[in-house]
Amino acid sequence: MLANFFGGDTNNRSGIRVAAKNLDGDNLADIVVGPGTGAGGRVTAYAGAALPQSAPPAVLWQADPFPGFTGGIFVG
Repeated sequence: MLANFFGGDTNNRSGIRVAAKNLDGDNLADIVVGPGTGAGGRVTAYAGAALPQSAPPAVLWQADPFPGFTGGIFVG
């Protein structure tokens, strides 16, 4: 196991969409998550180099590109 955590909003039970992309230029994949349908549109990214095994990872960045939108968002 590399890491085990809830991505994005920990109260969300609508599922999440997940992508891996090098966002910070360290040549390691970072994790990007977006909420499923009915859970908003906030995108959250986590640094892949700093994923702890048993604790929530530090957030690399967050964005809410469509404030008030609840239809979920695809990342990737």
